[in-house]
Amino acid sequence: MGGFNSGGGRGALRTGYFLDLDLASLKRLNMLRPGYSGSLHWSRGDETIGTIGVWVRQDSIRLSYRSRPYGGEWETIEDTIPLVETEAGFGGRRKWFLCPSCRRRARILYGGRLYRCRVCRGATYESQYEPLFHASHERIRRLKKRLGDRQADTWSGLPDRPKGMHHATYERLCDEIWNEEMKMDRALGAYARMKGFEV
Repeated sequence: MGGFNSGGGRGALRTGYFLDLDLASLKRLNMLRPGYSGSLHWSRGDETIGTIGVWVRQDSIRLSYRSRPYGGEWETIEDTIPLVETEAGFGGRRKWFLCPSCRRRARILYGGRLYRCRVCRGATYESQYEPLFHASHERIRRLKKRLGDRQADTWSGLPDRPKGMHHATYERLCDEIWNEEMKMDRALGAYARMKGFEV
């Protein structure tokens, strides 16, 4: 699996070239529950291009898969990804991956030899090249700046509530960010289906 993700060149740094692990997809597939064990497959048309074993605990997900860099030998990888929760609007809770390398919260991790966040991968999201995503991308950046995130990285987790900001205001801004992320997810799903990818 690592070989698919670890090629050189500028194109390899787009997220679409990685096999990603998305909490939203895991939840939709009813996999994101403590005690779950099974496997996740990626396919392109009728061809399976990646498979990983998944074991879900209350505070982590364990992954098992085989990886091979170009020209190298296959190796079995066992990796545990911590899970954290933050408060969501209207009293709910929202899960995030905690990237083992940089400890950033992330909804999506990208595969290579190890699954890590977009920043650690040095990857640029495919949607940044598509006008369809531009409006939501920029709106999320503006909303995150209002929450005190100076870098305003569209693809990282939500910033903590700024000191002095009312809880209601914070929750409203987080909900707006979440809604924009869902718009981009739907557009990305349509783009992926158009390209012949499916989970």
